[in-house]
Amino acid sequence: MLQHVNAVVLSVRNITISKEFYEQKLGFECIDEGDIRGHRYARYIVGEGLANLELIEVTEEEFLSKDLEGELSPFNFYTQTVDTCFDQLKNNGVEVFNFKESPSVFTFDFKDPDGNILNVCEERDYKNPFYSSIKEAYEENSEHIFDGVASVFLSTKNVDKLSDWFLELEGMKLFDDWNDGKGLILPSGIKGASIGIFMEEEAKVRTSISKPSSIPFIYFQSNEIEKDFEKFKRNNVSVTALIHGCFYFTDIDGNLFGVRE
Repeated sequence: MLQHVNAVVLSVRNITISKEFYEQKLGFECIDEGDIRGHRYARYIVGEGLANLELIEVTEEEFLSKDLEGELSPFNFYTQTVDTCFDQLKNNGVEVFNFKESPSVFTFDFKDPDGNILNVCEERDYKNPFYSSIKEAYEENSEHIFDGVASVFLSTKNVDKLSDWFLELEGMKLFDDWNDGKGLILPSGIKGASIGIFMEEEAKVRTSISKPSSIPFIYFQSNEIEKDFEKFKRNNVSVTALIHGCFYFTDIDGNLFGVRE
């Protein structure tokens, strides 16, 4: 069964420059680096969350093929102190902007050296049982700038069709339903990151990697990789071969995902 988001993937032009930014400016801890499928990469723990951040170095041509125009970040980070986080990043020389307040969420954006725009949020709708679980999941006095990866986002022309497709994957559950989208959660809960699906014409998501690509932009964690692989095949999901405890699959919109054990 898929347990949680294992990693979100972000393409960068120069892994050395990006490592310096994410480690020194954002305080992320690098837990692994090397070469994967012909690309240099670095993997980071994000706060206390289960979902890691994976930076992948690509060519200039591959980077420029990303869709950087859109209203939504491909994923966002969660903090319990958005004001402090905003000031901390600003003091670290990070370009921060678009600070917004609403009854349910405070949010802002920041840019990395490549111009990737990422989002930070603090949920305030604690009357909602799901969002109130965020407070329970993370320590209030965390020393991390970010508590974890909050959500990953997909935009589609048919929200119901894509969300129903994901809900057929064992472990996915619907936790929120709004006018132009749906929210899905995996068994590990909020620390494992949620998936937000939006109507493309209402809220277009910027891509974190080029599309199409041989690199998945989300990896899921499986507790039984061989069983999940066989189950995906039986369900007629388009999958690659299972190699070294990992396989890849595409959804009905052609988005590429990875599954790791």
